[in-house]
Amino acid sequence: MPRVQSEPGEAVNAEVDCHEPLVEKYRPRQLRDLIGLVTPKRTLGKFILRPFKSAWMFIGPSGVGKTTAAHLVAEEIGAQLHLIAAKWCDLEAVKRLCEACAYVPNRDWKPVSFHLSIVDEADQMSHAAQIAFLSVLDGTVNLPNTIIVFTANSVQRLEPRFRSRCHILEFTTDGIAEGLEDRLRWIWAKESRDHVCAPDFAKLVAASECNERSALDRPDVEILSALGPG
Repeated sequence: MPRVQSEPGEAVNAEVDCHEPLVEKYRPRQLRDLIGLVTPKRTLGKFILRPFKSAWMFIGPSGVGKTTAAHLVAEEIGAQLHLIAAKWCDLEAVKRLCEACAYVPNRDWKPVSFHLSIVDEADQMSHAAQIAFLSVLDGTVNLPNTIIVFTANSVQRLEPRFRSRCHILEFTTDGIAEGLEDRLRWIWAKESRDHVCAPDFAKLVAASECNERSALDRPDVEILSALGPG
């Protein structure tokens, strides 16, 4: 059994029952694993079969799977992934992205067909970044073999000419509540101990506003507190 030193000359038991966060353990691995989102899954499923250089705008409330869907598209296409995190999209970030996408895309040091850039919360980007992206979207700045996915909660802060250059894909909560409740119940059955009382899954889904990460918070904490010697 492994031992660690807590104080000089004192050995303690270092056996640990490691707990992987449920949101990571059960995150979707393929586009089809997303709950609800019938139209986005159908549209992106066809796009994955025949990807092309393009710009997309995924619009919808927080937590419905916009960024997750973008990551899954990158995985299923096998693209080189570039990520501009929320509120970090300024002019310098756009310049760095253009420089990176000017090279032949590669993944694990092997050439691939596409770059795929995810710009999270694009409605929070600086005005200068938005203007710079217009040059990319209208072809003035050529980024070959590049797919750009912007995510946004709304488009009010984005100029109409910016939106017009993107394929708009709306993400809604339609069909998510029932599917999320079923998934939570299934995860709970797999992960919980018999002596731990199950939460009210319908209330969890309602309180989370169909945000899967938020809905998994309480079961994760309760399961974690129950871990230990059988």
